[in-house]
Amino acid sequence: EQFFAWNPALEKNCDGMWENYWYCISAYASGSASLPQPSTVTARPSPIPTGQPSDCASWYLSAVADSCELIAIRFGSFSEADFIKWNPSVGDSCESIVDKLYYCVGIPGTPTTRTSPLPTTSAAPTESPMQSGIAKSCTEYWLVMSSDSCQSIEDSNSITESQFFTWNPAVGTSTCDNLTPNFYVCVGVEEDPTATSDPITSSQTETSLPSTMNGTSSTT
Repeated sequence: EQFFAWNPALEKNCDGMWENYWYCISAYASGSASLPQPSTVTARPSPIPTGQPSDCASWYLSAVADSCELIAIRFGSFSEADFIKWNPSVGDSCESIVDKLYYCVGIPGTPTTRTSPLPTTSAAPTESPMQSGIAKSCTEYWLVMSSDSCQSIEDSNSITESQFFTWNPAVGTSTCDNLTPNFYVCVGVEEDPTATSDPITSSQTETSLPSTMNGTSSTT
């Protein structure tokens, strides 16, 4: 039963298993503090912005749509204020953070594993952008990580491929070409799971960050 819950596309029938496809056999608990952190490097990389502490011990390569708050949440071992202190080039309000630069995410004494779980939410995510075209009736959101695929997101949220692509038309066809890290996608709706009317556009969602998140999933 647990295997089918993690792999709902099988519809509780192993006759539907496909060769050379990945299936989920384990999952992190919702909000677990054991969730892995993003990838880092410990040897001084390039390029790095100016002003970083000389004793920086760990660096993270920023990606599109990263924010100081989002990075701190994803690591769970330092605060947004710590991140800004270690990376003064981003500005006091993080207005100058850019992608494809290595930012300091740890100094001696900074935990190398998550010390706090990803929080839960009761509001739609809005600062980190959503994929455009998300169904207006969406109530559950997933923050895409670089290691995610459409199938892994579907499996983690017990939804079908058809549902995922209906709710998130911008990710492309079944090849999942346009799934973008650090963007939110829809993984649950309130009413009709096949509703496609009145999609949300990304311009409607970029005003404030949800106060909390559940794992990498958020709910309204």
